[in-house]
Amino acid sequence: MHKVTLYLIFHLLLIFSTFASYAQEIVISGLPHEITNYKKWLGNKKCTDINSYQNDYATKASTQIMLICKALQLGGFNATLSFNSMPNYSRSLFEAYKGRIAIPGDSIWLSQISQKHFYTAPPIFAEGEFQKGFFALPDKRKEIEEHININKSKGITSLQTLRDYIVITSQNWIFDQAAIKNLELTHLYTTKTENMCNMIKYGRGDLYFGELIMIGNKKIVFNCNGLILEPIKGIKVAFTESRHFVVSKNIANSSKIYEALRKGLNILRASGEIEKAFYPHINNKNIIVNWLDLLSLSPEQKQKKNN
Repeated sequence: MHKVTLYLIFHLLLIFSTFASYAQEIVISGLPHEITNYKKWLGNKKCTDINSYQNDYATKASTQIMLICKALQLGGFNATLSFNSMPNYSRSLFEAYKGRIAIPGDSIWLSQISQKHFYTAPPIFAEGEFQKGFFALPDKRKEIEEHININKSKGITSLQTLRDYIVITSQNWIFDQAAIKNLELTHLYTTKTENMCNMIKYGRGDLYFGELIMIGNKKIVFNCNGLILEPIKGIKVAFTESRHFVVSKNIANSSKIYEALRKGLNILRASGEIEKAFYPHINNKNIIVNWLDLLSLSPEQKQKKNN
């Protein structure tokens, strides 16, 4: 074979090899402290080397980023993740809409996804899988649980008792807000989680509405800006709408990134990895599964069941 031909073949193979090994940078958004949690959890490892979600840095936000990373790799897309700090969920979605980030690190409620601007991955939280509880300071938690038990003997429900306390939430959390209103709970609004924690700390509110899933600690607790909050036992809210990871259509290779994410998430779901991420400590699932879903008792949900 001619030397020039051999030379060209060699360099074409070299180019293709280089291209195949090239990792595209994918920008993911997240709250600053949650990006830090993810990086500390990851350490010097690859995300595909992380086999346990039993970790103090494993929160809903950092766990979702970990699953995005794993899904992309399993889906065959060679990606390097970079991060863009965002103040909240809404801003992340807006920046993805503009194409300034590829994937919001937090999953998105199905009804808030524009199919024109985003590829929608299979649900990370199917209907009923995303669950929240009502968290309080330890002494307040004991007080509320005692109040609930006393009132039960009088024929007063847990939900009716809960209405005697103040839930702190954000006006930006539309689905939380809707659930709290459906339950007719007393509530106050503020903007940031830090402010919510301070309101609870100084007695301006009693309860934080927080996730019961993706908790890396053995105990079901929520670290609220340094305050350790515990859930009111026996009650929860299971949301009926699914949540999904999305890929902005306004970025390079968006369809390929989406296909890899979709494929990888299906692999993670089928292997039981997502279930393991939901409940790193299986005993927590066994506890929570039997708690009463207050939303199923709300007037709106009863009306849906009757229709």
